[in-house]
Amino acid sequence: MSNLIITCHVEPLRKKEDITYLDKFFLDIGTFDFPIIYLLMHGEKAGDRILSRFNKNKAFGLHVHGDTREALATYKKYFGQYPRDISYGHWNLNTEGLKFAAKCGVRNDYSYTAYRNKEHYFFKEPYMLNGIREYPSTCDPTVPLSPIVYWKHLILFLMMLPVVKINKQLVMHFSFHSYDLHADFLSKLRWQIVKLYINVLK
Repeated sequence: MSNLIITCHVEPLRKKEDITYLDKFFLDIGTFDFPIIYLLMHGEKAGDRILSRFNKNKAFGLHVHGDTREALATYKKYFGQYPRDISYGHWNLNTEGLKFAAKCGVRNDYSYTAYRNKEHYFFKEPYMLNGIREYPSTCDPTVPLSPIVYWKHLILFLMMLPVVKINKQLVMHFSFHSYDLHADFLSKLRWQIVKLYINVLK
C-alpha cells in the first residue's frame, strides 16, 4: 500500500537518556515486513549518540531536535552523506531549516501536523515546501494519529485504513516513537494489532 507511510522517531527512553534499548528495538521490529522510515534523533538528550551508534544503515533519516545545520552536519559526519528524509521534534516544522536541508539534498519532511498550524483535518495531501516534499501527519483531526499509544487512535486507524486502500488519492501518515514499544504491554498489543491489520489489507 504505497499511500500508507509509517515513520518512527528513534529517541532515548522517555525521562531517561538510555539508548541501549534501541539494539533490541531494531532486532524486534525487524520482523515487520512493511517499510518503516526510521528517523534518528539528534539534539537535546540524544546529542549525537544515536547517529554515532547506528551509522551503518544509510537509509536512516534524521529527526531534528534543535539546529538544522548542526544536525545535518553531524549526520554527514557519521554517515558520509546527507539524509533523504527528515522530521522535526515536537512537530515544530522549520521552514527556514527546510530551505537549508533542500540544498543538502533532503527530499522529504514528515513534520506537518494540524494543531501546530491551527487546522483540523484527517488527511492532508502531500505538497512541496521550500523544495522538499512535505507529508503531513494524519490527524484526529487536530493531533497526530498515534494508534500504538491511544486506543481511540487505534480505532480511528482501523476505520481509516480500508478507506485509504480503496482511495489511492489519500495518504495516511502516522508516526510512533521507538520508546512506545518499550513502554508497556498495551502498547505492544496495539502494535501487534496495527501490524496484523496492515498485513491483511496490503
